[in-house]
Amino acid sequence: MASKFDQKTFIITMFIILVTWASQAMTRAMLHEASIVELHEKWMAQFGRTYVDSAEKEKRFNIFMENYEYVERFSNEGTILASLASMLFQI
Repeated sequence: MASKFDQKTFIITMFIILVTWASQAMTRAMLHEASIVELHEKWMAQFGRTYVDSAEKEKRFNIFMENYEYVERFSNEGTILASLASMLFQI
């Protein structure tokens, strides 16, 4: 009887841990995208970029985000040149 209780407790505990980890990962992803949105807005202001409609702005944001993530990947590996970062953001 005690082993069934322990098994149920273990399964419930593992489920709670997995749900918590998944929730944290999703929150980090949303915060990451929100910070990229903010960077894109600052970049638009810095370079005087405006777009005719929300579809164009979304398209340009997606390009910006892909470039940002590309630079981040290489930056984390320590193999990126500073000029690469500036070239990628000259969209």
